[in-house]
Amino acid sequence: MQMPPPDDIPRLEAWNMACLAKSDEIWRRLMVMEPLDVRYVPFMSCLSRTRLIKSQPHPFVSLLNPIKGQKLFSRLQRHLQPQQAITLLTLLTATYPQLDVVARAPPPPVADASILSKVERKERAKREAETDNFLLYVLPGLDRIITEQCGLGLINGLFGICFQRMEVWRVASTRVSYLHIAMNRRLICSPVLPSSLLYCRKLS
Repeated sequence: MQMPPPDDIPRLEAWNMACLAKSDEIWRRLMVMEPLDVRYVPFMSCLSRTRLIKSQPHPFVSLLNPIKGQKLFSRLQRHLQPQQAITLLTLLTATYPQLDVVARAPPPPVADASILSKVERKERAKREAETDNFLLYVLPGLDRIITEQCGLGLINGLFGICFQRMEVWRVASTRVSYLHIAMNRRLICSPVLPSSLLYCRKLS
């Protein structure tokens, strides 16, 4: 959709409304606002009755797991409103262990690759490619949201989500633990530590 001339106010307003409608449609199709851990399905073939069952991974995480979805993320992020970007970051923090690059992180390299079978070498190469693409297309956008849009109060809440919903040591052992590094780097720039980190210091 081509932008009209700046002096054509009626067409420019219509263009802005059309772009906003398209952005809202993209946000809806991303299914970011779907509940965590649960989804609704028909019960006993009766659409008027539903039940809750586990939904893992989250629908948006399922979009990010394939390499095509990771490449799409960097293109979609520029169309998000600031509040939508923060909501997206919060969702990914809560569902980070569900990502294939975390749940199926590549194993450590071996000194002699000849001891691996052809299937094992192919599987390792596939996981490494998925991780490389995640680092290239997804994490830079998340880092930008953290450094440009997140205040210390929000960072405090994100750390609380990390402690509540994941085994931090397991995520930190993967190559994609950069999300937590970015949050720590944001904290280093401030002289005030969030209460969650102060609590951890007391425990240690």
